[in-house]
Amino acid sequence: MYNLNLSNNEKVLLIDDNILIKNKEKYYTIIITNERLLILDYPNVFHNSNEDLRTSGKMNYIKMKEIIESINLALIKNIEEGNAYSKIIFKNDSYLEIKGKNVIQKIMTLI
Repeated sequence: MYNLNLSNNEKVLLIDDNILIKNKEKYYTIIITNERLLILDYPNVFHNSNEDLRTSGKMNYIKMKEIIESINLALIKNIEEGNAYSKIIFKNDSYLEIKGKNVIQKIMTLI
């Protein structure tokens, strides 16, 4: 389950739950819309009051991934494909290295 709000004209084009980001040790979810690249993860258990209630046995809740990064597709300048990781380069010359061919191929069709 995902906790996200889309604008009126925004449509989800791709969801991939198995994306590795270089220098991170876990999988993230990436959602590509016609406007944005969204990176999602579960909320931090140390700052999640619902998790405190769940572990105390007082409540159950559905864990939902939340947006931890939202990037407008117009900010993407280029993509450099690599063997393991591909680099998404932004107009401010920062970049994000991910392992996920489906995501890279979808972004390339949109930029």
